[in-house]
Amino acid sequence: MGKRRDMAQRNILARVDDMDRRHRIATARNLIYEKNYGVDSAAVKRLLQKDSLVPSAVCTYLFAVIGDCLS
Repeated sequence: MGKRRDMAQRNILARVDDMDRRHRIATARNLIYEKNYGVDSAAVKRLLQKDSLVPSAVCTYLFAVIGDCLS
């Protein structure tokens, strides 16, 4: 389980899966897969660098199958 401090930090530092985050990831994925931008392009970095996100669709798939995958 970890130490109390570890558990507290886990709660405090947990990412929030809100509409803004989902929109930025979806936009980045669109730039990469539909408009052929590079993953390391300035446009994609600008969208994702705020929260160190990656344009992954794994959670989107899991959300559709089992519900909220980030809780």
